[in-house]
Amino acid sequence: MSYLLGRDIVPVCAPAVLPRLKQPRDLAREVLLYHTNFPDNWARWANIAGLGGEPRLGPGYDLSMNLIFAAKEGLGIAITQPCLIERELQNGELVIPFALPVSTGRGYFLCIDKGRPTSPGQQAFMQWVQEEARQAVDPVSGASSGPGRAVAVDALR
Repeated sequence: MSYLLGRDIVPVCAPAVLPRLKQPRDLAREVLLYHTNFPDNWARWANIAGLGGEPRLGPGYDLSMNLIFAAKEGLGIAITQPCLIERELQNGELVIPFALPVSTGRGYFLCIDKGRPTSPGQQAFMQWVQEEARQAVDPVSGASSGPGRAVAVDALR
């Protein structure tokens, strides 16, 4: 089993919401959107950001695509994995107000049965998916190891 990507989470919002967010404690006045499978993500992020208490959660979504859409429409601030919103970040539909990625310990992994030989097709797939994961944008620096992938991210204020 080898880690690919998706371990970190960050808050994201529509660009129109960004001016209201000067520092992480400003999130207390906002609607916090979350994925229903991971209701602890906001508490995990808030703890690392130095915010006291349990965050007051707003609407939850059982599909990441709905959570992302809600954030794009300005319905609140979502907490999600940057690898799921690369296109939205590049297109300026979403921004990361505080460049503080927090590890969930979860993510996407490549799992193979080492007791069985791999076919050339499986090997090609494994190489391809590992290369794609290496090219994923870093949510803090905007850097990637692949060409044509970058995103501007505001620093933690």
